[in-house]
Amino acid sequence: MAKNLVRSCPKCKGELEVVVPNQQREAHVSAINGRCSNCGYRLAWILIQGKRVARHNVHKGIHASRKEALAMNRLIEFFRQ
Repeated sequence: MAKNLVRSCPKCKGELEVVVPNQQREAHVSAINGRCSNCGYRLAWILIQGKRVARHNVHKGIHASRKEALAMNRLIEFFRQ
């Protein structure tokens, strides 16, 4: 069963409903989707899980610092709850 989380929308401060699927043992990639019920704002993330800490920041195209890697791990753990 997937987890449904409610957060504030970054666009209108309404309710952003985020759906996080349960992890399957063999799946290393998960799609996380969010949609605002007021303005229709949408988020689509892809969560890639592994045992190693990320060496590159994909969005910036530069090496991620240890502080950035720890922040990303905290974010992943937040959405797992």
